[in-house]
Amino acid sequence: MGNQKSKNRSFDKIKPVGIFETIKVTADGIVVPELHWERMSKGGKLLGITIPAYDEWLNKIETYLRETKIEQLPFALRAEIRKDPSLISDQSQNHNHNNQWLLSTRAVSYTREQYEEGVRVVFMPEHRVDPIPLNYIKSADFLDTAAALRAVQGGGAFEGIWLNSRGQIMEGTRSNVFFVKNGHLYTPSLESGCLAGIRRRIVIEKALELPIPFSEGVYYPEDLLNADEVFLTNSLMDVMPVSELEEKVFRLDGTLGRRLSLPI
Repeated sequence: MGNQKSKNRSFDKIKPVGIFETIKVTADGIVVPELHWERMSKGGKLLGITIPAYDEWLNKIETYLRETKIEQLPFALRAEIRKDPSLISDQSQNHNHNNQWLLSTRAVSYTREQYEEGVRVVFMPEHRVDPIPLNYIKSADFLDTAAALRAVQGGGAFEGIWLNSRGQIMEGTRSNVFFVKNGHLYTPSLESGCLAGIRRRIVIEKALELPIPFSEGVYYPEDLLNADEVFLTNSLMDVMPVSELEEKVFRLDGTLGRRLSLPI
């Protein structure tokens, strides 16, 4: 871990023009659309992209889904809004009349076997960029995650966990990270630089409701390696159990994660 390199980039040098959400659609409909709209709206304010009011936003997505008629459920919907190209050079503008919607769908690729047997996770060989505003939202212009995930999967792992420049647990390339020790649930705070994940939020709320002892804060690789349980979350995978982290093997029977993955 000591030879990890840090990848640093300046927010001032980035001219973001797009923001997106990846939303799960099931036989019951769009999963927690209001939470996705809320996060997209917050990100839009940061990037200078006006997001439509909730009813208009939802109607746009529902119209697309009716016209597309996807039969295989569940599936993933990517909803992206990009700034009007004529306004990109003027960051002070915040108009939405010509903003571009990009909507697409794809299959949800997680398997029953992965949920039942767990997945293998490794630490990333490089540190992630220090926390900047874009870390907390899903910007279409600041994604180094796809290449990182391909590299991890090329090595036979399901997911890679990033550390920030201080060597603290941050997040996975496509997921938030939780761990359990002695019945207590932990996850890195947003100050670590992790994404404010939708499923992360739901898991935290469910833990507090049950109630399950919960903390978010600053954690290090040894905290994960010494944990009783580790699991990952995102909007598509829900809660994914980790069966192996580096060389550490976890038992999956009676896990807390399974309690927190009950339907919303």
